[in-house]
Amino acid sequence: MYQSKKGNFWVALHENEVIGTIALIDCGEGVGTLRKMFVKKEFRGKEFGIGQKLWDTLKIWAEEHDYKHIYLGTVEKLQAAIRFYEKNGFTWIEKAGLPESFPIMEVDTHFYQYQINSSNH
Repeated sequence: MYQSKKGNFWVALHENEVIGTIALIDCGEGVGTLRKMFVKKEFRGKEFGIGQKLWDTLKIWAEEHDYKHIYLGTVEKLQAAIRFYEKNGFTWIEKAGLPESFPIMEVDTHFYQYQINSSNH
């Protein structure tokens, strides 16, 4: 599902064990949805930088594949994740501001947008 069109799915491994994941759903027209961003508890934080490496990998892919915006949904209780997204240039948006193609998850209450700088190409 994630690797259809220009979407993709990445995993971070440590000694052949999956310790992190991130996915990009291609919603068409330069719009992507970030999903499945998880890092195993023991590998979270700046010491390992797994979440950052996963995001950087997805961002480079998105730039190379002509994405213009990446959207995500999350929940308020995931404050560490929200801080991570904001630190990485995501901005909060109203649910009403999401593109029609964005696949809203029922549990999501907070939505963010990342604008890809086309001058990075």
